[in-house]
Order: sequence, then C-alpha cells, then structure tokens
Amino acid sequence: MWNVLNENPALAFLAGTVVLLAALALLLWRFAHGVRRSLRALAAQTRRDNAQANQTLSLLTQSLGDAAAQLTRASEAAGADQEKLRLALETQMEQMRKSVDSRLQTTLEARLGESFRAISEQLERVHRGL
Repeated sequence: MWNVLNENPALAFLAGTVVLLAALALLLWRFAHGVRRSLRALAAQTRRDNAQANQTLSLLTQSLGDAAAQLTRASEAAGADQEKLRLALETQMEQMRKSVDSRLQTTLEARLGESFRAISEQLERVHRGL
C-alpha cells in the first residue's frame, strides 16, 4: 500500500487529507461530547441554584409577611395606648377644672361675704350717724 501512495502523490495527499479529516472529526466529536456534558452539568447546577433561590425567596416573603403583621399589631397597640392616655388626660383635666371651679367659687363667696359685711358695717355706721 505504501508503494501505491509513493507512486501517486495525489492519492497520498488525498489519503493524508482523509486521515486528517478523520482525526479532526474525532476531535470535534470529543469536543462536542465534552460541551454537551458541561451543558448538562451547568443545567443541573442552574436548577439547583434556582431551587435554592426560590426557597430563599419563599423564606424572605414569609419573613416580610411576619414583620408586616408584627408592625400592624404594634401600630394597633400604640393606637390603643394613645386612646387610653387621651381618656386619662381628659379625666385629669376635668378633675382639675372642677377643683379650680370649686376654689374660685369658695374664694368668690368669701370675698362677696366680706364685701357685704363691710357694706353692712358702713351702712350701719351711716345709719347711726344719722
């Protein structure tokens, strides 16, 4: 066979080209096989990453919902505390108003009594002087 190739250079060139093409096809097949294997591994990793991201998102969503509920409860409690404080302050203000009114009434009655006494005494002196 080597004699035929040595006698016909075109045939030798063609045989060399066929061998090179076969080697290239084998390398290309191995490369494609490696790429497919890498793509499958990458797809599997992507699925795992997506599952983990979905789980994390679910946990974050639940945590956010819990925090929102807790904030709502705290807001409602603060509103109730404010209402209690307002009612207590109203009660205190009413008691203070009654106390001030009572003191003013007592002071007014005392001063009016003193004024009437003074006027009575003056009228009595005037009456005696007449």
